[in-house]
Amino acid sequence: MEPTTQSYLLLTVIVLGNIESGAPAEIASALAPIARGEKVILPSERKAVPVQPDTLAKYAGTYELSPKFSIVVTLEGNQLMAQATNQPKFAIFPESKTKFFYKVVDAQLEFFKDDRGQITHLVLHQG
Repeated sequence: MEPTTQSYLLLTVIVLGNIESGAPAEIASALAPIARGEKVILPSERKAVPVQPDTLAKYAGTYELSPKFSIVVTLEGNQLMAQATNQPKFAIFPESKTKFFYKVVDAQLEFFKDDRGQITHLVLHQG
């Protein structure tokens, strides 16, 4: 058996800034997938799809992400709203029956079900 040669490409994304904030790290995190050739969906490209109000109602509840951080999801009319601990309440829009996005920030909520179809938890995708 002949030895194989493997090569690896190391990719480093560096963003410099002269401000004291998390902006350079956020920019680097956003650029890395582009540099790897991954498909990136911009917040402005996300499109809401119709979801029945009875399906939306199943998502209402309080989801604890950590002992000091929860997201409260409510149904107001036909609109799902999400409010994280110590933050304002914002509308979330469905891009599928289980994935929702914010228009005010680049973040998404994904809901998960058990075998009986009951909502068990959500995952916040941000940054």
